[in-house]
Amino acid sequence: MGALGRFGEKVKQAFGCGIAGEKDWKPSSNKRNNAMLKECKKFAHCLRALKNEVLAWGNVAEGGLGTMKTMLESSLPRAYHETAMGVEPLSTTEEIVGQGVRCDQLPATVDDMKEQLSMQVLEPVEQWLSGYRIIKDRNKKCERVRLDLDAQTREATVLTEKYNKQVAKDDQADAVESLKFKMQIAEDKKQRLSERYNEMENEIYHALLIQVLDSTALREHIAGAIFIMQTTFNKAYLSFNLNQPVEPPLMPAGFDTSNRLVQSTLLENSKTLRMSMARASLGGVEGGGMMGGPGSVGGGSMGGASMAHGGAQPAYGGKPVGGGLGKIGDDDDDGENPFAKPSGGGGAAAKPGAEANPFAGPAKSTSPDVAKKPEAGAAKKPGGGAGLPAPPAWYTEAREKARAPNETDDDSDDGGNPFASSAAKYASNPSSRPGTWRGQRPSMGAFKA
Repeated sequence: MGALGRFGEKVKQAFGCGIAGEKDWKPSSNKRNNAMLKECKKFAHCLRALKNEVLAWGNVAEGGLGTMKTMLESSLPRAYHETAMGVEPLSTTEEIVGQGVRCDQLPATVDDMKEQLSMQVLEPVEQWLSGYRIIKDRNKKCERVRLDLDAQTREATVLTEKYNKQVAKDDQADAVESLKFKMQIAEDKKQRLSERYNEMENEIYHALLIQVLDSTALREHIAGAIFIMQTTFNKAYLSFNLNQPVEPPLMPAGFDTSNRLVQSTLLENSKTLRMSMARASLGGVEGGGMMGGPGSVGGGSMGGASMAHGGAQPAYGGKPVGGGLGKIGDDDDDGENPFAKPSGGGGAAAKPGAEANPFAGPAKSTSPDVAKKPEAGAAKKPGGGAGLPAPPAWYTEAREKARAPNETDDDSDDGGNPFASSAAKYASNPSSRPGTWRGQRPSMGAFKA
């Protein structure tokens, strides 16, 4: 059926036109998928806003640390005096601002930050968005098939009614046989469309269930973004050796060096602060991973790092809740690198004498009468359950392709975008749009919105 026929069927359904002689007939329904897509649409707008903000955070941190590195490598001004040969500096050695600072570690810190934000936050978010886009496109095709099915049902019903009337009138055999042949063709086409529609509708519904389940992992990824940024600045701070004094500049004889306007008092008693920052940088490892194991809460940042009460809270075993939005964490002891790539494993084991998890909710009933809520991790291996088949191949393929970046923003849902006002500020200056990491070809950044 062409677009015009579908439009006509859509108008008939909008006005509640049924089928003559079929009072109980109702159009086929795709309402459950449409309702779920409506909520996923709102969620997708939030994810796009989150993605842009995370990219903006990374770009700001990269620019700020780059400026600081340039400043730290700059030479300090020197005192000059008059000599017989002219004006000469009192010191022949140029000292830099960053004395005792490992400036070469700042770019590596930025690279780790970008890699982790891309892998732990942006890539999982893009996988969810890619799944949403393919489901949305598939649902449009399903809606066309639904209209074709309903229109064909009307045609088959009308032909059946005509055939029954001619048989009742005992009309010419040739006319009856011709009408019977047309009726059989219409019924056969209706049956094929019905099977096709039911299959598409069930596939879309199953894919949407996975999307809904995967969305529960977003909390861990937001926490991961904050923790990655926190750890980035902690590592940058730890590249300063503040125990090494700054070489005082040579001054003319008799100059009172205590007569200075700026006193370095901020970090005079920084020993406690540096120890706390060191724990923050290493707390993810000491507590069982960046987030206490793949896709888990606690054990890491909440048990040994400054993300929770400055590292005062003892570590406790994390509960794996990883979903299709990806995983956060690394439970292996990879030295001082809190950005070590995930290698699998569960949450951290609780230390002896560790306190109970202060972030845990009320105890859940284990009564057999209470249905067990599925773990978010079930989305990692979808399929089965409630008689549902494995996820459709087109859905799985789209999710896997989301690992590769897209360079366009072609979403058609902008009419309902609650963040339209914030997006409009980039319209006058497209180059300022936080669509990728600054100063590099889109690798893990320019994700399609």
